[in-house]
Amino acid sequence: MNYNKIFLIFFSVLVISSMCLNEAEEIQKSYKKMFRIMQQANEETTKTNLPNEIYYFTMIGLVLVLYFSVMALLNMNIQKSSILYAKYGTSKSQIE
Repeated sequence: MNYNKIFLIFFSVLVISSMCLNEAEEIQKSYKKMFRIMQQANEETTKTNLPNEIYYFTMIGLVLVLYFSVMALLNMNIQKSSILYAKYGTSKSQIE
């Protein structure tokens, strides 16, 4: 963040000084140079911030999934399963 403040101060001083000098070509060159510097700074911050944001949102999503799955397990009805405790009429002749 400190670089942004320094950059804005430097850019404002550059604009004010260029207005005082009234040199059109130098003003355009300085604007192009500052624009290039701004683009490079934005690309660098995007490259460093994007992986961190991906990690944070993934972590938040996984925590929410874990929370809702645990709450679903805690609120589940506990009863005997009709399939698990079923008694079928089998005879030994069918097994052999």
